[in-house]
Amino acid sequence: MDLTPKAGYRITGFSFSATVSGSLYTSTLNTSDPRYHLDSPAYAANTVTVFLPDGKGGFTQTHLDNVTAATPLSLERHDLSILGTTQFDFDTRVFTQSQYGQYTFYDPDTQDIWSSKLPASASLSLSNPTLTIYTALAPVPEPATWAMLLAGVGIVGVARRRRQS
Repeated sequence: MDLTPKAGYRITGFSFSATVSGSLYTSTLNTSDPRYHLDSPAYAANTVTVFLPDGKGGFTQTHLDNVTAATPLSLERHDLSILGTTQFDFDTRVFTQSQYGQYTFYDPDTQDIWSSKLPASASLSLSNPTLTIYTALAPVPEPATWAMLLAGVGIVGVARRRRQS
């Protein structure tokens, strides 16, 4: 999106906040029976990354991994001084992954053999996102600055007039 400060104002920063909630579940093989063999464990993961512009052509970011409870996420930038229209790109990447585990049962007495899976799951959500853009009055030159500017223009005018004579 394009952001344009009102005339006489500048964008000085922003803040982004949200609540990230997630869950991770992996089941395990809970047996001491030697006839059960764990072939591969169950796996679950989740990740959220938020990217916002840094005001210098790049991005600033915040990142959370393996969220299992409501967790605050925030990202701030307060050192900007943007006077004109600027492109404000907001990018969020949410990733979840889970993989079944696997185990094998083998009974040497009966020659019974079978395999089964261990369940796993992952979830992630972003709620109550809030983006705040901070602005301030654009700096106005002080009277001394104006006086120096007018004096400089006057000196240039006098120098030109002398040169022409």
